[in-house]
Amino acid sequence: MPKFYDDHYEDDEQEWDTIILTRTEKEKGDDKQRIIGNGVLTSSSHKELPLHRRIFLGRQQSKFTANQLASILKISVRDYDDIENNRTVPSKACLSKLRRYIEF
Repeated sequence: MPKFYDDHYEDDEQEWDTIILTRTEKEKGDDKQRIIGNGVLTSSSHKELPLHRRIFLGRQQSKFTANQLASILKISVRDYDDIENNRTVPSKACLSKLRRYIEF
């Protein structure tokens, strides 16, 4: 055994309490901004999300990669990434091109 090994690790006794998390009825019914694992929105909350998030989810639902959409928009992938990550606001021309290819 290594020098740092301590026999107290062999105890079968758990050192922490088990925590069980449950959701309240309000949380179960509240799906305004719930997003399922694959990025699909479950309700009409699409309009309540910030623009960069709507663009990201729209791209995912349209099955485009960031690289594909950037080339369609004729901008660099870095500029498109900046738009999706809310580091820059897209121009009106860029938004109008985006609307042709994705729904957001």
